Amino acid sequence: MTAPQQSYGLLRRFCVDQVKTDRRNNKENRMDLALSIMMLAIVGLVAGAWFAFRRGQRRQTWLMLILAVVMAVNVGIWTIPTQSGATLKGAAPTQ
Repeated sequence: MTAPQQSYGLLRRFCVDQVKTDRRNNKENRMDLALSIMMLAIVGLVAGAWFAFRRGQRRQTWLMLILAVVMAVNVGIWTIPTQSGATLKGAAPTQ
């Protein structure tokens, strides 16, 4: 076996193991993805509100900021641990 074929074999083994791990944690990965997208949307809404404010669109600015706050509260509810250390994200049922 040559060096490129050997490295391909290692890469293939790593990828297969990663896919198996991803399938087991699929529900958790979806939740992580959803929360990450929500955080990116919050940043985008705040930036968009700033640009809308500079253009003089006051109503759109406030609506975007309110939506960003609601989304931030949602992310907080799902990720901030309680006194026992559990989170809603960790307690979500997996099937």
